[in-house]
Amino acid sequence: MHLNIKPYLVILASMIIVLVLVGIFRNLLIAKQFGDDGNGQVIIKGIVIVAFMIFSAALIPVCLKLFLILQIRIGNGDLGLIKLMQQHAMKLVYAAWAFIGFSIAIALPVMIKDGFFSNP
Repeated sequence: MHLNIKPYLVILASMIIVLVLVGIFRNLLIAKQFGDDGNGQVIIKGIVIVAFMIFSAALIPVCLKLFLILQIRIGNGDLGLIKLMQQHAMKLVYAAWAFIGFSIAIALPVMIKDGFFSNP
């Protein structure tokens, strides 16, 4: 299965822009004293967490493709493991995404119980 990283690079760039804009917007709200209420902070936290998770998910195929390219360049392209990784690159990406998803599913109830999403 061929791993095309162009859409993931677009996602990475857009999430960086989103995170920067959220930071600027938050600072503007705090400067005008609109961001002091807890609801605004919870919304901003949620946006940042979702943007970071999307950024992290898009980074996995890019790093895998970079790893495979560099392994081929240094002469390891003939090794069985590298060939296997090339043939099943998207399956590796899906497995990493599943692992991260299960990790979030385990951590999210604890985050909610400990008040991560509640007003400061």
